[in-house]
Amino acid sequence: MFSLKRNMVAFALKSFNSRAANIICHNQRSLSGINPTPNKESDKDLLFEHIKSKILLTGPITVAMYMKEILTNPSHGYYINKDVFGATGDFITSPEITQMFGELVTLWLTHEMNKINAPTNKIDIVELGPGRGTMMRDVLRTFHKLKLTSQIDNVCLVEVSKELSKIQGTSLCVPESIERYEKMLVSRKRKVSQILDTASVNDNKDNSNKENVTSDSKESKNETLEAEEQDLCYQSGTTKSGTKIKWYTSIFDVPQKNFTLFLAHEFFDALPVHKFVKTENGWREILIDFSANTNELCYVKSKNATPACLFINENETRDHVEISLQTGVIVKNIATRLEENGGIGLIIDYGHSGEGKDTFRAYCNHKQTDPLKNIGHSDLTADVDFKYIRDSVKDKAITFGPITQREFLKQMHIDIRLNALMGVCSNDHEVKILQSAVDMLVDENQMGVRFKFLSMFPSILEDFYKRVPIHAFSEEKVEEGK
Repeated sequence: MFSLKRNMVAFALKSFNSRAANIICHNQRSLSGINPTPNKESDKDLLFEHIKSKILLTGPITVAMYMKEILTNPSHGYYINKDVFGATGDFITSPEITQMFGELVTLWLTHEMNKINAPTNKIDIVELGPGRGTMMRDVLRTFHKLKLTSQIDNVCLVEVSKELSKIQGTSLCVPESIERYEKMLVSRKRKVSQILDTASVNDNKDNSNKENVTSDSKESKNETLEAEEQDLCYQSGTTKSGTKIKWYTSIFDVPQKNFTLFLAHEFFDALPVHKFVKTENGWREILIDFSANTNELCYVKSKNATPACLFINENETRDHVEISLQTGVIVKNIATRLEENGGIGLIIDYGHSGEGKDTFRAYCNHKQTDPLKNIGHSDLTADVDFKYIRDSVKDKAITFGPITQREFLKQMHIDIRLNALMGVCSNDHEVKILQSAVDMLVDENQMGVRFKFLSMFPSILEDFYKRVPIHAFSEEKVEEGK
């Protein structure tokens, strides 16, 4: 009854208006790096001096604090004031390669919605880190082609970059419908940062300091209630089909009221990580210090265990561990929303299932580089620990995966959609472009195996999914090489 038959997919996909997908033959950042985009040498110097001053004033900083400053510093952060995505940006992502990616993601979401009898109206879609808005544009177009647009109440985009939010608005909305609330943007950035930092520290798995953090926990809850009572979006607009889109600086500001589809594509890999190494005296955190001799940043080990060491699993067998506390806070928030209001979560990123060690790295000029060099003009990233995500939400949500991008797209019959698009191509060059796009997405030497899909559902559906398989995640895996 719930099986997504090949002929059903073919019918649904071929009913879409076909257009040849544009593809720029650059690899994604995790495969071959990114292009350098320095605009002003002074910007680089200012960010370096800022970090240097912070270290000289307070001592060595965590890798997490360093990543946060490099990527999201309000004045010179890598993601904040420029477009780093797409053909004219620094790297290209799967949705930028071809429309087929967003279409198949949407078909999977709508298929699973139907299985669990999701509401036929008042559905929200929340995307974390929407890039240039490309995937959301394809998602909304597919909803429209399936005649499901009327089900959508709001689309909520979580974006901290002022520049990218403007690009997303242009891509998704009718120009005259866009409104911005700059004062809200500034004030909420500051408040959300405080919430994340407090929640990360308070969320000790052993609850050993529960009595000491009660007041801080109440403050975080009050912030959530505040977000529920008023609309804290900093930008809004409307699509041509009438769908309302709102922008928020954090998921904590997104209202909680409807059945929600959560999407996160290459979002968690950019969140700050704490790095730890096992020593003779126990776990020590890797910190970043300033060397006066070389006038450069360098790594050092903490002399004693830091508070963040409390988050390391007592049964950990690795000698090098990376933990993103913000990832834990955010996925728990998603799981709570799924539990309270219903919905589906889909996380797409490169990562591992708890076996990864030292994955913190930087990319610049098509090469992997030293993360402590070329400050502000290199992309910093770390592999997503999907096991950590699964463990973080297990009390409120059930998860399936991760499976490879190749497995997901093959199970969603990307070959059928490819043939449908090829059928309307006007020449061989367009056919080659489409084939190249699919090859990049599914080839095991490109994005096919490197990227993973993890799905999330409210725990109340656990018994249901023991009887009814989840498409792509529960079926026979695609044999490698085929």
